[in-house]
Amino acid sequence: MSRENVEVVRLVHEAWNRDDREAALLLIHPDVAFRNPGDLFLGIESVYRGQAGVREWWTAVKEPWEYFKAHIERTLEEGDKVVTVLRFEAVGRESGARVELPFTTVWELRGGLIVKMTAYHSLDEALEGEGLPQ
Repeated sequence: MSRENVEVVRLVHEAWNRDDREAALLLIHPDVAFRNPGDLFLGIESVYRGQAGVREWWTAVKEPWEYFKAHIERTLEEGDKVVTVLRFEAVGRESGARVELPFTTVWELRGGLIVKMTAYHSLDEALEGEGLPQ
């Protein structure tokens, strides 16, 4: 794993937080797969494929929120994977309710591009689900 992969993931998160979908897509492989547990974000499909799928996922995840940021609190590297422990902060668009939620994502990279992202509820769940050392 090169530090380059960690930098790619960091840049995607920065693009997410400033709502710059096109900048993020420059770092995402055209055949990418985004996987989500169905109960992490309500109304979200379990798998989105390709850059069109990422656009759809981005809209579906951000739509209910007036404010939505995902802050990286910890990064782990293993082979071609980068694990990010995140803190999600959001404010409901209609309700104004404030939400803060920890979750973890595993990013798989090839040739400097993200080829797969899988979201998990926790770091332990992510490491087990990906077969990574604890």
